[in-house]
Amino acid sequence: MKAKSSKKKNLKKKGRSSLLVIGLALCLCLILGGGGIYIYQRHVQKTQLIEQMRAAARVEAREERVKRKAEIQALFDAYLNAFKGELIEKAQTYKKTRRLLKNLIRPINYTDTASAKENYFLFKESLAPTLRKQSVEIIGVFENYSNKIKNDLSGDENELQKTFLVQWEDMSRKQLASYIDFFASEEELIQAYDALITFYYSHSKRYALNDLGNDLDFSNPDDEKRAKSLLKRVKDLQKPAKENSP
Repeated sequence: MKAKSSKKKNLKKKGRSSLLVIGLALCLCLILGGGGIYIYQRHVQKTQLIEQMRAAARVEAREERVKRKAEIQALFDAYLNAFKGELIEKAQTYKKTRRLLKNLIRPINYTDTASAKENYFLFKESLAPTLRKQSVEIIGVFENYSNKIKNDLSGDENELQKTFLVQWEDMSRKQLASYIDFFASEEELIQAYDALITFYYSHSKRYALNDLGNDLDFSNPDDEKRAKSLLKRVKDLQKPAKENSP
């Protein structure tokens, strides 16, 4: 009986031990399982946070790009306005000087050799050099602003700067081509004036102002023909120059 009782007690102890082991195993599984879920959740949260940060960075970069683009456009407009203002001012000065040419060849200004000489040297020593100097200054505005822009943006190397420079150079190239064509025509006109005024001066003893004071009568028909040809050349060049003015 005692042996059976002892055997039963051992069985009960083993049963309790097995249950305890199983219980511990279950607890361990629950703990490990819970830890795995926690780690997974932390991973998901970290991934979401990283993605949110990246999205925020992309938005910030996009906003910064839009802002910088607006700044570049504002800078372009500022340069363009200043550029146009200086160009217009110099062009107006040129046109005022140029208008003096038309008055210079009026027949009334060539009543005698002295007046012819005065007009000749006024043209040679003042008007023609001034017009050429002013035309060079106008062309120089383009180069000055291109250099100024490059210097002002030299510390800002990026795509927007390149876009700005390309945009500026494209505008400048088209405008410059127009002014170069105009001043090429103007140089022809100045040379035509030079030929006519020089002819009037060198032939000042071979003509007289007519009674109406609006033309010169040459004593030699060939001189008369040459004077009219030179005058026609001036008038022919004046019209297209005015039409093609930038």
